[in-house]
Amino acid sequence: MASSLSSADDPVLQYILVRRDLIQDLHWPIGSVVAQGAHAAVAAIAESYNDEYTSRYLADLGQMRKVVLQVDNDRHLQEFASTLRSRDVRHHVWMERPENIATCLCTAPYPQSMIRPLFAGLRLLR
Repeated sequence: MASSLSSADDPVLQYILVRRDLIQDLHWPIGSVVAQGAHAAVAAIAESYNDEYTSRYLADLGQMRKVVLQVDNDRHLQEFASTLRSRDVRHHVWMERPENIATCLCTAPYPQSMIRPLFAGLRLLR
């Protein structure tokens, strides 16, 4: 049953974009890559903590939804970050320290209808 604070027809969710080359070409352990996405998701929540959609997202912890997609490499990740900035979509690009490597990004929570079209054409991370 859907929460009274969110619509089952238009759930609030986060999108996480992960660089596929970290796994495929640079041979990062999958656990390390998953941790990068977790860091980005928490950072995006922290930075948007007082936003209406984040409040709705956090109101029903059992119904949190995330979509994890892949981008080819750093250039592709930065292009998406630029697109999100130009459309005023709150997000966080996670930088692995001390190497200063951008590994992934995560959006703040938004209704699916608002944010899904921005990610059309991307594939689920596999």
